[in-house]
Order: sequence, then structure tokens, then C-alpha cells
Amino acid sequence: KELFDIEMLKIKYWNSEYIESGYGLNTYGWIGNIGYLHIKAFSSNILEMDEILDYFDSAEGLIFDLRTNIGGDFTYAITEFSRLTDEERLVFRSRTKTGKGEEDYTDWFDWNLVPDGKYFDKPIVLLTDRLTISAGERATMILKALPNVTHLGDTTNGAAATKIGKELANGWDYSLVSQQLKSHDGIDYEGLGIPPDIYVKNTEEEIINGQDKLLEAAL
Repeated sequence: KELFDIEMLKIKYWNSEYIESGYGLNTYGWIGNIGYLHIKAFSSNILEMDEILDYFDSAEGLIFDLRTNIGGDFTYAITEFSRLTDEERLVFRSRTKTGKGEEDYTDWFDWNLVPDGKYFDKPIVLLTDRLTISAGERATMILKALPNVTHLGDTTNGAAATKIGKELANGWDYSLVSQQLKSHDGIDYEGLGIPPDIYVKNTEEEIINGQDKLLEAAL
């Protein structure tokens, strides 16, 4: 059961005053003096990040909500999150399987977030849940590498590494992970998920009653 309802937030927390962009994948608005941004997936919608950060230029802080994020192309975050750092930072490393042997991999490749443009020097609270998956988890790793980010919510899904999709003769689909991925802290979270700094979880009853306890904790 999803313990997050963006439609409820639009009514209860924004009084229907919000902005949608990127084919509806970005939803953002003000809650008091705090900026709030929910990203549903990572695609060309992330090219609007510069405009969104400018919109929140006077905010006291930003809530970066990746709950129910279904993934996409994480490389958009590598380039378009560049205003969120003031120095080059390692965010994760990856290597790809090359053979049957236990250590048959390519060399490790370092993925770095490189500063570009006006630095967004604000406190950021990152929100995730168990439905934050794939590119949403890589974005989580990127944000957790930043010193001004606090991570609240639930552990992510645990399926961040690149995979290969196949189909059996009977029509069943399956996938194999062809890559190893380690976060900036040196930990491989595949199959485990990325834990938050502070664990906060909504209940179904709270959502039905129009309350997002996790969002309120972030505020």
C-alpha cells in the first residue's frame, strides 16, 4: 500500500497552489517559507531543475521528495543537480560484469557531481520510501553525498544497479543485475535499500485523513 498521496498534498498542504512541469513528473510549491519538490521519475523533466531552484531562491530550505519515484535515466541527475554542490564530490562508483568469474568486472568508474552555476546553499531534506527505486535510488546516493542534506523516511527499494531484461520461452520476463554499485560511503546497497538518517513512516489511516506525517517531520 502506498503511504504517500501527492493529490492529497495538493489540496491539504498547498490549497491547490502549486506548479507542475516536465510532463507532470515535477510537482512543486511553497509550504510557508519552505520549498517542496516531488519528482516522479528521471527523464528530460530534470532539465527544468535550474528553473525550479531559481523559483526557490528565497526559500529557507528545500524538501526534495523522491517517494514513489519509479526511476528512469539517472544521468540527468548527475548533470542537472550541479547547482546543489559547491565542490566536486564522489557520489557513487560502478563496475560492470565481463565474465563468469567472481571478479570478472571492468575497473571501477567514479561518478562525480561537479559544481556548475549558482550554488543552491540551503538546507535540504530528502524524503524516500520503499517505492523509491532505480534512478531514484541513484539520485538518493547523489543527494546523501552532500553535507547539507538530511534523509528522512523509509529505506529505498534496493534495486539501483543496471540490469539486463530477458524473456523465457514461456513468456515470463526476468532481469539480471549486470553491474555492481557502491555509494560514496563504499557500501553496496543492492538488495538492501538505502536507509534514511531518520526513520519516519506514514500510516494508511493518516493519509486517508489528510495528514502526511513524514512531510510534517521534514518541515
